[in-house]
Amino acid sequence: MTGLEKHAKINRLRFMVFVIASPLVFFKCGVLSRDILNKSLLYLLWYVWSMCVYAVIKTGGKQYKVSEGQTLKVEKLNAEEGESIDLNEVLMVSDGDDVKVGAPFLDGGKVIATVASHGRAKKVTIVKFRRRKHHRKQMGHRQSYTELKIEKITA
Repeated sequence: MTGLEKHAKINRLRFMVFVIASPLVFFKCGVLSRDILNKSLLYLLWYVWSMCVYAVIKTGGKQYKVSEGQTLKVEKLNAEEGESIDLNEVLMVSDGDDVKVGAPFLDGGKVIATVASHGRAKKVTIVKFRRRKHHRKQMGHRQSYTELKIEKITA
């Protein structure tokens, strides 16, 4: 993350704190009633949520809701670390009030992501046990994953 991106993110967070804290201060002073406070906060949350650009993609047999700048772990992909990949199986893209849904995939929809790292998840222990039969079977499994950083969403 560059210094400019970090500065923009900090400014967005400051703005959000100010916008959320303002109705609370007015409520504390007695200017706002509780129901008006609740309505204003709900409207604010809806507005912030609706302004987000997000997409629903399919990779590794699973569906993920992603937005720009997000990092997520998906099933292992054959790509080098630091390599940019295109995810073309886009099911839906939402940009505020503009929602585009594919049938099943969106034509021209693409999510560009960078491979951040490869790894293996925590071990899952499987134990099969039958009482009074001297039967106990214990196994373990570690699933491989690829961590992606979402760079750009296009529809």
